[in-house]
Parts: sequence; C-alpha cells; structure tokens
Amino acid sequence: MDEEDMFTKSAVNPFLDAVFESGTALATPGHCSSLPGSSNNFKPPGICYSACNFDLLIWEIKIPKSKINDTCKLAGELKIMLQRLVQVGFQDPVVFGVVVQGLDCQVYKLAMPAPAVFLLQNIDGFSLPESLNDLKLCKKILSALEHLESEVMKKQVVSLADSL
Repeated sequence: MDEEDMFTKSAVNPFLDAVFESGTALATPGHCSSLPGSSNNFKPPGICYSACNFDLLIWEIKIPKSKINDTCKLAGELKIMLQRLVQVGFQDPVVFGVVVQGLDCQVYKLAMPAPAVFLLQNIDGFSLPESLNDLKLCKKILSALEHLESEVMKKQVVSLADSL
C-alpha cells in the first residue's frame, strides 16, 4: 500500500463510509478502477462511484505536501464520463468529481448545457481534519458529502434507472 492509498484509507474513507453506504443504487466498484475510454497516460481515479454501469462520481486524491494538482486530470475524466452518458442517449447528463489536495477538498460538477459545450463548476469545498482539534470540521464535511450524494442520486441515478 503506497502513501496515497494509506492517506485515502485513513483520512478520506471514514467520511465516505459514513455517507455513501454500500448496498445503495450508487456503488463503488473499488478503488483505482480505470475509466473506460480514458487514456492510458492517466493513473486511474482514486475512488469511483457508479450506477447502472455508468461512472457518476470520481475522486482524485493527493497526499499533503504533494506538488501535483489533479483538477485538470479530473476535468478530463469527467468529460469522458459525461460523453459516455450522451452516447447512450441520456438527456441533460451531469457528473461529479472531488479533488482532494492534501487536506483541501473541492467538489466539481460537469454539465453539457449545449452540444460540445462542457461547463465545469466548483460547487463546494471543505477541509479534512488534521488533528483532534479539527473535529469541528466533521459537521461541514458530512454536510457537503450528504449534499453531494443527494445531487448525484437526484440528478443521475434515478434518471439512469428510468432511461434504461
């Protein structure tokens, strides 16, 4: 297990496990799954949530002090995910992604308001706790993740199930 995997397991997964319950319509196939259609130049996303065989939410995670920012990588992966939904005829698709850069987390939404027009929006942000003194951050983290799960479920999972 590398340093990034250990950071994900200890700092991110406890919050994900609390919000994204297993056995729901939104499921994770496991960490570091490859996105179909993505370039082999990309390391797979850290975490990917899917429904009805379509990726809807991905996480790109970098350890504290990492000098690499994965926002551009996330945008490219979100575009691939969105194009897959468009190719099967899904109307007004939206996909979501989170970049964890150390303790800073930014939540993004990618929509396609017109053909070949992609709109990436930063819709939320929060910080992970660094120590026990930061436990007050947990309320904001859980609130942001619950809102994200609600958005993914509302915008995509129900519509995907109806359209298939």
